[in-house]
Amino acid sequence: MGEGVTERVGNEREAGRQMKGVVVVGVVKYLRLWSRRQPGRALRLSEAAHQLLEGTPIVPSGWYDYEAYLELMRAVHEEVFRGRDDALIGFVTAGVPDVYQGPHRHLVRTGEPDRTLRDLEALWSTCHSFGKPRADVGTTDATVCFAGVDGMTRLEGLVNAGWVGGVIEFAGARDLQWEWLTEPWYGAPDLKVAYRWR
Repeated sequence: MGEGVTERVGNEREAGRQMKGVVVVGVVKYLRLWSRRQPGRALRLSEAAHQLLEGTPIVPSGWYDYEAYLELMRAVHEEVFRGRDDALIGFVTAGVPDVYQGPHRHLVRTGEPDRTLRDLEALWSTCHSFGKPRADVGTTDATVCFAGVDGMTRLEGLVNAGWVGGVIEFAGARDLQWEWLTEPWYGAPDLKVAYRWR
């Protein structure tokens, strides 16, 4: 198997941060399509990220190296969207239904974003082998804290905030708004994000 791929038996996770293939496959497909439309323009990627992009097919139920996935997300943000945060967040948000329309659909309660967020840790663990996000949830608002993700970068914060926003919208929220409360890339111990919706 390639460097970025973790071959697993059963449901065991390897040491280190891992990302579920069902999330990775969307980024890989998008970058492959973008690369085909940009002949002669090569993405600057590590060997592990390049292997994810050009190696063997991504298995949705497999686990893959998180750092290689994050590098692909960096390429989407910096090279495809030219650093536009709103475009990256929209990309992440749009991918949430692909992840939760399958076997984990029961975790998203249609028409009940508040109840859905009460199971945020279960939702998160379907795709991430690390971290424990917590949500303090009201009827039409929530504060989400991402703890246990050491050295979180701003890129990771954008991806994580967009992912939670996508879950909230997929559960039926409208007019979603959010703001940073604490930012680890500025020295805070955890990422905290406030969400409001109708």
